[in-house]
Amino acid sequence: MQGLIEEVSAATADCPSSPAKEHFSDRGEDEVIHEETTASHPPSPDTAGSATDSLIRSLMEELSAAKEEIARLTKERAYFKRKAEWCTIEDQRILSPVITSTDHWQERTWLLLHEPIRSALLDFEELVASPSFDPVQYPWKVTNFFYFFNTAFAPYVRRHHQVEQKIYIPWVAGKTEIPDEVRGGYDGIEELIQEVEASEAEYKSLERAIRKGKIPPASVETSVVRSDTSAPSTLGPLSQGHEDIKAKNREKAPDEEGGPASAPASLPATSLASAPAPSPKNTPLSSRSLYDWRRRLIARLDRLSHHLIVHMDQEESFFPPAVLRYFSQHEEERILEQMSSASAAHLELPMVLLAMDVWGSPETKAAFLKKLSRAARYTLNTYWLSSYKKSVARSLESLALQEPPPTVYLPHMSVNQLLVAAPVFLLCTIS
Repeated sequence: MQGLIEEVSAATADCPSSPAKEHFSDRGEDEVIHEETTASHPPSPDTAGSATDSLIRSLMEELSAAKEEIARLTKERAYFKRKAEWCTIEDQRILSPVITSTDHWQERTWLLLHEPIRSALLDFEELVASPSFDPVQYPWKVTNFFYFFNTAFAPYVRRHHQVEQKIYIPWVAGKTEIPDEVRGGYDGIEELIQEVEASEAEYKSLERAIRKGKIPPASVETSVVRSDTSAPSTLGPLSQGHEDIKAKNREKAPDEEGGPASAPASLPATSLASAPAPSPKNTPLSSRSLYDWRRRLIARLDRLSHHLIVHMDQEESFFPPAVLRYFSQHEEERILEQMSSASAAHLELPMVLLAMDVWGSPETKAAFLKKLSRAARYTLNTYWLSSYKKSVARSLESLALQEPPPTVYLPHMSVNQLLVAAPVFLLCTIS
């Protein structure tokens, strides 16, 4: 009997222990039961597919929302993309067809003064000549355009011409003779500015008459626009300047094989005067009169743009070589200090700096700011620049929108800002 027990014990010792039992002893009975139940009943395919479909739908909705946002931003800011096309191969967006770089000090002076004007004219071509500038559907765009024109553009051009005639031209005329075509043109430009300003009064008069139902049918059908034989007939002045810039870049930029760059597709021959207008065929007579007013406004802006660009091109062709020949950089800097005035700096400096962000390098901008007095730099950074961006610049940018902006445009500088900045203005004048 004892021998039988020993044989059974030996056989049991030789047999390996069961893995399931080892697993059971280590993890406990409840865990093993849960594991076996899960293995015997895997998740339903319908449940897994439903979760996947829900995730895909969520991702598709997010993608669709992102596409809509991109489309909206692209549509509203399309003219900024158009601006970026007019850049040199150095990626400095110089709009002037005469001055091609910022390498020379005598040329940087005229970029500093003229590029704000050229930038505004480009915005007029992109925004006011656009079919979305509709005085019937978007009357708020008319208000915002004239806010920018009356608050910033016209005062800047007038101030620029005033200091040129009183200070800069007599300074250069003391050493060399200035051609008549460079001296002239100021009176004609002023008349064209006044014509554009008169368009605002015409619009308000039409609007009041429409509200009262007093639009005479005869005045609606007549749309008289003064013709100007000196204006280009096929290309608008800005478009012609853009073609010059593209031709300049084609000559400077080599293609991949080292030869001259291939000419890109030419731009459509458009101008402010030939810009598409909303069709007035099936509109009331009152609305048709507003569309006629829009065409007159665009024609006036077209003539103003043409005369300004011709005038600036002539100055940029004559003054830099003359100043380089007869004067030093230090002498010109002293004249520019006389031309600057604290009374107009709150408008001029923001316009110059915003344009410099486009055409100039960071080093160019830093050098310009360094020449200002410490008081002027403080006032510019604290009051002038932020106020200009929030009111004047935004009023022009809003013309690219399809809905009125949520903010109400205030005067460029509030009374409190003027009172706080008055002592600084005095310091700027003294320094």
